[in-house]
Amino acid sequence: WLHVAERTAALDSLPDYSRSTMEAALPELRSLTIGEPSEAIREAQRHLRDCGVALTLVPAVRGLGIHGATRWLHGHPLIQLSGLWKSDDQLWLTLFHEIAHVLLHDPKGLYLTDAGNAAEEEADEYAMRLLVPKEHEAKLPVVRNLAEVQRLAEELKVAPSIVLGQAQRRTGDYAWGHKLKRKVDISAIVA
Repeated sequence: WLHVAERTAALDSLPDYSRSTMEAALPELRSLTIGEPSEAIREAQRHLRDCGVALTLVPAVRGLGIHGATRWLHGHPLIQLSGLWKSDDQLWLTLFHEIAHVLLHDPKGLYLTDAGNAAEEEADEYAMRLLVPKEHEAKLPVVRNLAEVQRLAEELKVAPSIVLGQAQRRTGDYAWGHKLKRKVDISAIVA
C-alpha cells in the first residue's frame, strides 16, 4: 500500500517544499470541505502540489485498517489517504491529521494513522482544532441535534459532516446524523 503511493506521487515534478506556502494554504484547504468531495480532494491535491507536497490516494486494503500515512521522500512530504470508511468527514480529518505530521513532526519518521502514540494524538488534536477551533468547541452539540450541527457548520464554513463527527466523538454517540456524511470512493477519484 505504501509503495503504490511512492510510485504514483511524481515527486520529481514538485516544486521545493515550502512550509510557509503550506501554512498559508490551510484556510483554503479547510474551505474545500464544503465542496463536492471528489472535486474538492482533487483541488486539495493541486494546492498541496503548489506547496511541494504530494497528496496521493490509494484505496484501502481490506484488513489493513489505515486511514492515512505521511513520510518524506526526496525532500518532499508524501501524504497518502486510503478512504477507509468512505465518508467525507473521515477523509478530511485524515488529510488534516497528515498535514499536522508534515508541520509538527520529524521528517525522518513514517506516520501511520491509529498507531496510538503521542505523535498520532498530537496530529488528531491539530486536525480537530483546525476544523473546529477551540473557541467553538463548546458549541458542539451534546445531544442529537442536526439543526445545531448544521448551524455551527455554516458558522465555521466547514462541511456539516465534520461538525457531526466531532460531536459524535465528544459524546461517544455515533448512531445518528449519518445523512450529513457524504460517501467518497477513492478509486473513483484515482481513476
